[in-house]
Amino acid sequence: KFNKLDIFKSSFILNTNLKSSDNIIVRDQLKGNDNKIFVKPLIEPNSVENLNIPLIIAPKNTDSNLFNICPLSSGFHTVTPLVDVRESDKTKDWLLKGFSISENNSNTKQGKVVGDNSLRAFSVELNNMYKRMGELRNNTENFGAWARIMNSHGSENSEFKDKYTHLQLGVDIKSNHRDYDKYTGLFISHTNLNGSNSMVNSDTKSYGVGFYSSVLFNNGAYFDIIGKYVHHKNSYSSGFLSFDDKKNSNYSLYSGIEVGHRSYLKDDYYIEPQAELTYGYISSQSITLWNNPNQTGSIIKESSAPLVGRVGVIAGKQISNEKFDFGFHLGSSYQMDLRNDSNTILKDSYGKFKYKREKDERLIFNAGLNMVNNNIRFGVEAEKSILGNYNIDHSINANFRYSF
Repeated sequence: KFNKLDIFKSSFILNTNLKSSDNIIVRDQLKGNDNKIFVKPLIEPNSVENLNIPLIIAPKNTDSNLFNICPLSSGFHTVTPLVDVRESDKTKDWLLKGFSISENNSNTKQGKVVGDNSLRAFSVELNNMYKRMGELRNNTENFGAWARIMNSHGSENSEFKDKYTHLQLGVDIKSNHRDYDKYTGLFISHTNLNGSNSMVNSDTKSYGVGFYSSVLFNNGAYFDIIGKYVHHKNSYSSGFLSFDDKKNSNYSLYSGIEVGHRSYLKDDYYIEPQAELTYGYISSQSITLWNNPNQTGSIIKESSAPLVGRVGVIAGKQISNEKFDFGFHLGSSYQMDLRNDSNTILKDSYGKFKYKREKDERLIFNAGLNMVNNNIRFGVEAEKSILGNYNIDHSINANFRYSF
């Protein structure tokens, strides 16, 4: 309460329990300009209508434009007080009538980034036979050990960027048949995925184990099947949404099949059409952002079953000499999501929003080299994509195999 009050370019936050409120009472004189009033409901105001709570009581001659009534960002919503200015015989009153509650687009956008992380972590685990083990043809040994490392940078709509390093280690045994060679093996993997934009950071460390069976026919055809389990440890932070280092974990399952056929042209040039289909399962996630009397909020990512297809072709040449074989190839493929993603649910004290990521597709280009020297095989491949909502900006994949 004041007898006289002069206020200029000031801000006030008034709390209300929807029955009464903090208020400003001035008896004799209230002057000023460019002042802001924020009203914070202490309980959920969705079901409350026709309030009549005094926020400001001032002399009748007070300027009605002395205060600007401002919206308040809370969780994934924007809460805007509805205020009437009324005059009585002696006073001018600013009365709270209710609230308008709408989506806070900036905050929900950041919540969606967190929700999308599980699909990104699934996608970086995808790989074909050549990326995993390199050039397998004309291998005379029956046992092998191999390693693969991939470093990649990607971006989505020029806003979100990520980078990851993926490591795989595997062993296999080859069985020789009249018309084909068959490789059967086991592998382990580790991936470190970091993503960020100007407001949200995510970090996922993934640990996987899997098996594969690759069959290469003498006529140039091949197929590869793979199964994998991956455990993901996730961490999220956002100064914009006022939460730091929220941790959780989930898992994903993969099963994939790849088929292709290498046709040799003259002078050891070849062309190889390919097709790949990967089916998976991603478990759900629930992340509690805030849990206090004045604010609750969470991000829930429902479980999903992605289905990803790829069709493409590579062309290359294998060159032989006395010391080693050398090869190069160029390739292009079209990768597409064949099934919609699951819902991301953004919840806070005022309600919830459901969001479903759109199916994506991209055109991928790659170029690679390989070298074979007795029992040692080494390959490297560079890759980039265009036309997708998410694109590979650049990636390098290297594999090393020792056969014995």
